[in-house]
Amino acid sequence: MTIPILSDIWNGITWTIDFFFSKTPRPLQILVFLLFLLFFGAMISTVLQITGFHCNNDKEMVKTDLFDVSTNFQMLRQSANDYFQEPTITIDEVHTWSSNTCFLLLDNSTGDYEPCVNESSATCLKYYESPQCFDCETVDVGWIKQEGEWVANNIGDVCIGSAYPIEWTFIQRWLTCGGECRIPNHYKFNATEGYYDCVDLEYCGVNATKVPNSKIDELLQNADGTLLYPTATTPRNYETLIFLKCNNNYNPRLTFFGIDLFDYKIWLLMIVIYVLVMVYFSLKK
Repeated sequence: MTIPILSDIWNGITWTIDFFFSKTPRPLQILVFLLFLLFFGAMISTVLQITGFHCNNDKEMVKTDLFDVSTNFQMLRQSANDYFQEPTITIDEVHTWSSNTCFLLLDNSTGDYEPCVNESSATCLKYYESPQCFDCETVDVGWIKQEGEWVANNIGDVCIGSAYPIEWTFIQRWLTCGGECRIPNHYKFNATEGYYDCVDLEYCGVNATKVPNSKIDELLQNADGTLLYPTATTPRNYETLIFLKCNNNYNPRLTFFGIDLFDYKIWLLMIVIYVLVMVYFSLKK
């Protein structure tokens, strides 16, 4: 005999599913299905990385220790293309979603730090935030009331002048600094222009001769990661009918004979083919 509450919950779930497929227009059903694939695929990739399955810079599957929590969680925030080689790069290129929060535009011409009235003014300077996360000289700008805000906020210390990257500790990486305003290796923040300028010309100068090491390879090497599939040939036998593979974003994906089961583009193509076939037979009648 089932428990009444659990039975009611299950009946509610099944009714919702039946109602959705019977009442919802087919295009919306397809859209929800594709969104489900994206969500479930991303969730599986995240779980795989947390449990020690990662992609190196050559898109090879690497296994680290399940209990190496530090490396496994750091790999969630890394990208194999997480380095640059141009002499100058904009903050938008490095931090697509958070560039406006990396520095403050302040004017100190009156002796007090205030938001800039004219951003093109020579007295309007850029102050990089979170100085404890970088190598820079600091200044306490005190209480700042930004435009559109009713109350002032105690900003405290910020970087004055150029700021340089440092190697973050575990606490800095996960609790105090994060990666939203990270300064790329071999670069500095140019407080005058608001760009990242190359400071190591061998890596990112006009005539650069060295290729920067990918951060993910460095992390995997330090964690004694080993290739999950050591042979050069991709597994195809019955023992590896379903195996892991790296996608173009360097995330581990669950595949069936090398086909990503949660790639929405494959399912979208199958849906288009199905629709064309149904239209063909409909017209043939």
